[in-house]
This record gives sequence, C-alpha cells and structure tokens, in this order.
Amino acid sequence: MPSLHQYPLPYSVNLFITNLCNRKCPFCYLSDWVTNNQSAANHMNINAIRIVIRWLKRSRIEKVKLAGGEPMLHPNLIEIVNELVKNNIIVDGILTNGLGKSELYKEVADITGSNWLVNITKPNTYTNNEWKLLNENLELLRWKNENRSVKSYGFDATSLRHLCFSITFYQPNQEYKYIIELAKKYECPVIRYDVSRPSSIKNNAYIDSNLLAMKPVLMEFVKSCVNEGIKPGLDDALPLCIFTQKELMFLHLFSNFYTICLPHSDVMPDLSVEYCTSLRGIFPSYKVGDKTADQMFKELFQFANKYRVFQLEHCQNCYNYERRLCQGYCLRFKFDQLKKAKN
Repeated sequence: MPSLHQYPLPYSVNLFITNLCNRKCPFCYLSDWVTNNQSAANHMNINAIRIVIRWLKRSRIEKVKLAGGEPMLHPNLIEIVNELVKNNIIVDGILTNGLGKSELYKEVADITGSNWLVNITKPNTYTNNEWKLLNENLELLRWKNENRSVKSYGFDATSLRHLCFSITFYQPNQEYKYIIELAKKYECPVIRYDVSRPSSIKNNAYIDSNLLAMKPVLMEFVKSCVNEGIKPGLDDALPLCIFTQKELMFLHLFSNFYTICLPHSDVMPDLSVEYCTSLRGIFPSYKVGDKTADQMFKELFQFANKYRVFQLEHCQNCYNYERRLCQGYCLRFKFDQLKKAKN
C-alpha cells in the first residue's frame, strides 16, 4: 500500500480525444464536459496528436489510453491510432461504452492489440438495438488465443487481447448481477469497480460522505465476483475506516485495494494536462510541451498532498491516517470540506 508522500513516476497518460458521447450516464464524473451534440463536440485533431507524441517521447513515456467522451466516436480515430502506432506509442487501453460501430472496433483491435475497458450499465438503460450491438461488440473483443502455449509464445502475447468490464456504484441497492453474467458469458477475467465521484461542478449522481451505506453492495459485489472466478479491481481510493478487519483481509486477498489515489495525467483535446478531471479548475492546469510529464506530475502530486493531509472529522486519532497510509477519501470531496473549514 503506498504512502501519501510517495511520488510515483508516470508511465502512461490518458488521451481524452473527444468529448462526444452517445450515452448519458447519471454518475458520469465528466458530465459537465461531455456532450451528445455532434456539432458542439471538441475532438483532438491529428496535428495535436503529433504534438502529444513529441511530448511523450521527450517525457520517455511509451503508453497511452484513449478516452472521452466515447473515443470510438472520434471522426478520425483510425488516423489517430495509426499515427500513435507508427511512432511506437503503445495504445495500452481504450475506455469505451461498447456502442460504437463493430467494424471500427475490429479495425482498431487489429491495429493496436489493445486492452479494452467497457463500462456497462444495467440492461434496462439500453434500447433493444443498443443491447444487441453491445453484445456483438463484446463477442468481437473477447479474449483471443487464450489457450496458446505459454512456452512457445510467452505470456500476454499481442494476439491475446484483454477485455475488462467496468461498473460504477452510485446507489446503495444498485443492481450488479447483470455484469457478472456478461463477464461469465464472454469469459471476461476482470471487472473494474468504483464508487461515483463528483464532477468538477458536482452535477452528477455521486457519493459523498455516506460511504457506509454503499458498503453492503460493494462487499456483495466483490464476493459474487470471486465466487465466479472473476477478479474485482477497485479504481481510485476508498478509506480504510468503513471496513472491518475481516472485510479488509478479504479485499486485500481478492481485489486490488487502494486508500490513496494515484491518477495518471489526463491530456484534453485542447492539449491541457490535468491531474484529475474532476479537479479541473481547482488544481493547476498545464499545456502539453510546458514541461515533461514527469515534471508536471511531480508538481501536481505535491500540490495534491495539501488536500491529502487535510484532516476530515472521521480521520481524527486514526492509526492509518496518522501514519499517512490513507487519505481519508476522494480529494474532490476533501477540497469542499477544506473550503468549508476555511469559511
């Protein structure tokens, strides 16, 4: 478990190549930024990608993840992917809702051999045609050649594409069994899960201090995944204090569990660089080329620490907080509490 004063070196960045999306998820932490309006959408153009590539090389970073919005809706996606691959930048992951054109998924998968993270909400949030398209694309992206000899080809060969599902919890009694059934159907080995965090202007459905109400559904979900041979992977950080010793032992054994958030740098279509998109307008913002990714991230990490060390009421006399093993909860939430305390 990392300490909140440890400084990690960035090895990858997230490229938010478009803010266009064909879904409207109530929990979206980018709800103030994404749009369903094609004419109002902002896309990262090919010249911007070339600037990013030069910056990545200067920063000695070889991996990116493509995000949005919905990256599969970018009008020049193939050109972008080819430019990255041509310059030996690995497209290490693509974050998608699975509702793009099937032929586009196939072409991008063939070019990149990338990992895919597919966010899936409950079935009644889709039309019949959308649900059919989603399942067609999951079949297309499922693991390939998983029975190949490790002795002959090594582990994680480029022909072995990884498919990971994602679920965000924003209601105490939230349905989740559908995503486990889909994971079994498409032999997906990992489901990423998280609790909804606020957008920069808090106009989404998110969980603030009422984490204890979320604990039952989170523990049920993790146990259900483990019972089916699926690894549940926590994204972002939760505080230790809402769990018992027995629950924490289970989470550490069967799910990667974090108490301190260490996000990657996010590059937006206008080439601004953010530490965490939900903290836009609060944390300093850079432009690609100002400094190397390592220099930017170091400064942003140090800036974030002043929020990490701010003590929430429930952190008083806490063993883990005093030893800097836990940050208390989401930094966006802690910013609001610090502002309230100052006032």
